[in-house]
Amino acid sequence: MSDDPSTRPILCLWGFMGTGKSTLGRALSEQVRLPFVDLDARIEAATGQSIAALFAVQGEAAFRAREAVELRGLLRRRERGVIALGGGSLLDDAVRAEALATAYVVSLVAPVATLLERVGANFRPLLGDDPASRLGELLERRRPFYRQAHASISSADSSPEAIVAALCGLWRGWN
Repeated sequence: MSDDPSTRPILCLWGFMGTGKSTLGRALSEQVRLPFVDLDARIEAATGQSIAALFAVQGEAAFRAREAVELRGLLRRRERGVIALGGGSLLDDAVRAEALATAYVVSLVAPVATLLERVGANFRPLLGDDPASRLGELLERRRPFYRQAHASISSADSSPEAIVAALCGLWRGWN
């Protein structure tokens, strides 16, 4: 494997909820004609439950453990493709280290106001009854982790097409 992470066959899009990981990941995979996996959707399909239900019934720790198993399985297959990660999927040091060692991890970033607008009225288990204050608090706590990604790109002020083009320019493992 090359020492340059951007040449790796797997691109993981990471970032806080509302940064566009799933939307941009799907668009990027269509552009480069590679498989796309939305980690949350994969977990929902495997369990037959929504992420919100999994959080409510099993708790965050159990969800994160399942998420880690699913992600590690994808990373170890080393098949070319794009993976949209959950916003908290790489908070665990060991899981983050494995992803950074085997994939090209790009963090998507956006200001709090943009994230609140995008998340809107959609229930997110981690935001509870006060999304505005909880979102800012969680984002601040996670920011040091997101900064450990190989690259970072703003998803706030550009069109999806422009962001996909920028991702194609950053990630050389797709061609």
